[in-house]
Amino acid sequence: MRFTGAVPSSPISIRAYCRKDGRKNYVCTGYEVAGKAEYTKAEKRERFHSIILIAAAFFMPLPATPMFLWYKEFGQGNNPYMTMMVMSLIIVVFGGCRKLFINGKNRLSKIHYFIFNIMYYLVIVTCFVHILMKIEAMM
Repeated sequence: MRFTGAVPSSPISIRAYCRKDGRKNYVCTGYEVAGKAEYTKAEKRERFHSIILIAAAFFMPLPATPMFLWYKEFGQGNNPYMTMMVMSLIIVVFGGCRKLFINGKNRLSKIHYFIFNIMYYLVIVTCFVHILMKIEAMM
């Protein structure tokens, strides 16, 4: 196959407009990008977890200022902003480690993935329950 017109710059699915030139040669004068394939259920789930990781990483430094103001006013003690910051940090750490080992082929990688997966979901559920308790306390 030979392109005489525009050539795709990366490997993508295309619909090519070609004519036969000889026995085994095709000359393509143009192309259009074929429709995007639908994401699988696993790919959608991983995209959702990526969004959770990005949100947790973005919101991690936000409680820092109220945390320091709390410390300045009340001193040491049960700082409610510290738990929000630590929960975000733990989500980022375990979620990132989970993504590192997701495609591991050997037994040790699969064990690590299993452990990080359990810890990640446990922290997500704990964070969700903590947020629900805060909402209930405000009402």
